[in-house]
Amino acid sequence: MLTLRGGARRAKLPHASATNNAAAVEAQDIVARWIAIHAGLAAHSERLRGKVSKQAVGGGSGLGHGRLRPRVTVCLVHRNRPAFLRMAVDSLLSQDYDNMDIVVVDNASDDPSDSVGGGLTQVEARMSGTRGWHSGIVVRSPTRLTLTGARNLAASKAKGDFLLFMDDDNAALPAEVS
Repeated sequence: MLTLRGGARRAKLPHASATNNAAAVEAQDIVARWIAIHAGLAAHSERLRGKVSKQAVGGGSGLGHGRLRPRVTVCLVHRNRPAFLRMAVDSLLSQDYDNMDIVVVDNASDDPSDSVGGGLTQVEARMSGTRGWHSGIVVRSPTRLTLTGARNLAASKAKGDFLLFMDDDNAALPAEVS
């Protein structure tokens, strides 16, 4: 049993023989990376908790009626499906939560018809000024990204305290963000 920083414990991997030493080293590396990632997430969560708790009743822009209202950015990835995109954005604009914004990443749509460009233009117009608290942007990627890359691009443009990832073929329930 190994004791990690913070008192967490994990089982030590069994001793590897010469024939499977590489696999054991790789497994230990995976475990170490997993622990490091989650330790980083925990540290980020603590920093965020401190940031949100400073928005206590009586101050801070993230508050509404005595309750914490942290800003949520919805990161939505889209490619060549304008009808789905409109449905997804409309479902987000119908949310009961009032402190959110939307970042749509167009992942190098290449549909030659005007419907894709028109779809993005319609969505962009719909997101701007629909509700006073709400903002939204469309980020167009000139090259096709992996889903992870497109989500990272959206996250890099986010202004929220929390991120919610969606794809263009999802429709959010009215209380999904809250």
